[in-house]
Amino acid sequence: GDSFIESGEWAEFFHSNLVLNRGNGMSYNDLDLSQLNQAAPYIFHGKPCPKQIWICPSNKMANNSQAVSTFKTQLNTLIATIRNSLKDSGANTRIVLASCLPSNNSSANTNYIVEYNAAMEAVADGDSNIDYVDVYTPLVNGTVANTRYYQDERLAARGYAKMAKTMESKIKEAIPSAYVLSEEQSDAVYDTFNCRTTLATTIEGISSIEEGNDAGQFATADYGKVKSLLDESLALLGSDASLTDLQTYN
Repeated sequence: GDSFIESGEWAEFFHSNLVLNRGNGMSYNDLDLSQLNQAAPYIFHGKPCPKQIWICPSNKMANNSQAVSTFKTQLNTLIATIRNSLKDSGANTRIVLASCLPSNNSSANTNYIVEYNAAMEAVADGDSNIDYVDVYTPLVNGTVANTRYYQDERLAARGYAKMAKTMESKIKEAIPSAYVLSEEQSDAVYDTFNCRTTLATTIEGISSIEEGNDAGQFATADYGKVKSLLDESLALLGSDASLTDLQTYN
């Protein structure tokens, strides 16, 4: 996949070091399928055959108004290149096609990305060793990317967690021990991280204020209480404090 895939901590999401990230690309101008096809022989040549190889196309083709027929041709070429690069020609490897992700551009989604995804599903339907997973629908709101899961044009932390959860059942076919946190659990991790970050920033700011009775200083009479709260906050930050405790100090 592209930089969206490259940026994901997939082994952590699936709680398995058997998941390897081969995402490639950067910024807005990510690699399209033809460029991934050039990279594929170098990625897979001579490597042990994995149980699954996921292909997650970027939205670059939609940005460039690439015809659906061209997209489908390039996808089939990439699949053939991957199989030819594997030691056993992919006989024991399932190809999994993950749909293109939604963008903030309604027109691009409706006119191209939805059609690309239909083409991927059709390719999977025509080959018994290929599966298709729809990661578009859980991340879209109407005809644009759901802002709960996106920050600007980029997939945000909650978006990665949602995408991983959508992929979980298919991943477990190859790695039965893999699992992904529920959305509620992921939200708690996300909120805890934000609380800890806010608390650390607050501690850093207050710690820089000196004791004294001049402007911009803590009055000597109050400094003892401030110092005590700082010490408690530091101890909290160094512990496995609950989200509720962190919110209390924030």
